Amino acid sequence: MKLYMNKEELRRFLLHAPQDKIIKYIEDIHPVDILDVLRDNKDDITDILYRLPEEFIASIIDEAENEEKYQILSEFSENKQKNIIEEMSSDELTDLLGILDE
Repeated sequence: MKLYMNKEELRRFLLHAPQDKIIKYIEDIHPVDILDVLRDNKDDITDILYRLPEEFIASIIDEAENEEKYQILSEFSENKQKNIIEEMSSDELTDLLGILDE
């Protein structure tokens, strides 16, 4: 089932839908769409990110601009960061490490 939502509907879904529903439909949502919601709703970043599976957060980071990658990861504890990084592709991990070295 495909979900078709505008940014505000997606924001409300991510903030208020039951966790099982988010998990069920997350594969139908493109990471860039969630990244757009995060960019437009800075106050909701933490609340939205904490409701997403780690592998999906890694996908969002893959799509993010360099400075956003670090910002997204910094929302989490070191342990959670480690789990997210383990889900990232090797190419994106290399890019992220390059950003952190700068």
